[in-house]
Amino acid sequence: MSFQFDKWGSGDFVVEIAKCPGDGFTTSWGEFIPPSKVNVPYLHPRLRLGAKGEDSDHWFKFRRLSAECAKIVQLIDTQAEQWWHAG
Repeated sequence: MSFQFDKWGSGDFVVEIAKCPGDGFTTSWGEFIPPSKVNVPYLHPRLRLGAKGEDSDHWFKFRRLSAECAKIVQLIDTQAEQWWHAG
């Protein structure tokens, strides 16, 4: 899971999830990444919580952090758990 903040300082952010084999993975260019060094941006597919699919987008508002955190927790319990266990 990773958090990415809007580069323009709008206070918006995304929460991305991905999955990786327990023993790490090899990139498309042949570099092996051990599990202790894996970051979400290395992995495909990945999903932005709240998005309708892998090619969709969803941004949370930092200025409504309390409400957004509650949504994120709910999405972890529903969307993320379902996505992690699929396929």
